[in-house]
Amino acid sequence: MTGRDELPHLAPKEGCPCVVCDAARLAHLRGLSSSQRRALDALDPAIPRHVDDLRRGGIRWRTLASMTAGDRRRPALVHRLDLRRPLLDAPYYSFALLTRHGADALAARRRSRA
Repeated sequence: MTGRDELPHLAPKEGCPCVVCDAARLAHLRGLSSSQRRALDALDPAIPRHVDDLRRGGIRWRTLASMTAGDRRRPALVHRLDLRRPLLDAPYYSFALLTRHGADALAARRRSRA
């Protein structure tokens, strides 16, 4: 019989629920600017949001762009999708949704508020 300490450890990006990984998610969240935290609240992990909708909500494109590129201190939090819209004049519209890191950061933010 194996004890809890002997269970395999998942990487934080895979959603490991341990205290150390949860603390890492909170540390990433604390490293975000206030505009990036507000953008997290506007995005949903499962639903792509049109960039124009986000901009109407006060989210700047520069904020979203800063969240799409990870660095050594912080993983990318937003994934951009370019979905073809053939009925419109412009061939591409940019959509955004949260990556797994973004969903974890949003969940950590919600837990820290409770």
